[in-house]
Amino acid sequence: MGNWQRSRWSAAQMEGIARNYPDATNTGLLCGELVGLDVDTPDAETADAIRAMVMELPGSDRAPYRMGKAPKTLFAFRATEPREKRATGAYLINGAKCQVEAFGERTQFVAFGTHPDTGRPYEWFNGRNTVGRASGNHTRGDRRIVGSGGGVLRRARDAD
Repeated sequence: MGNWQRSRWSAAQMEGIARNYPDATNTGLLCGELVGLDVDTPDAETADAIRAMVMELPGSDRAPYRMGKAPKTLFAFRATEPREKRATGAYLINGAKCQVEAFGERTQFVAFGTHPDTGRPYEWFNGRNTVGRASGNHTRGDRRIVGSGGGVLRRARDAD
């Protein structure tokens, strides 16, 4: 589907898309002002360390988060201004690719549907149906997590 990054569809248009693409059953959310802070590591100890860093961000105690294949976790934040995607490098830890990403403009994350590896629905936690606007400090917080997360990933890789 072309130009999805800039599209804003009405309910009627979405119904047409659903009819034309019946096999497209997962729903992604477009990022920019919405930031998906993705702790993409299957190593539990490494994921715990990075999630602890995320929990230090202002508003993180209210941030909804989803899991599709634990311990991988994606936190949803609203930013004070749109931003570009940022990511650590990819590291092999215990034979698995690990990375931390902050999804920004022209990117999306899967919010609802079925995880391709587990065959189970994505689950949301923290009891929120909305994503609160983060304080101005969070604007830089995702950059700090991506920067520091790279260090955590490197140390875990080197210990492997």
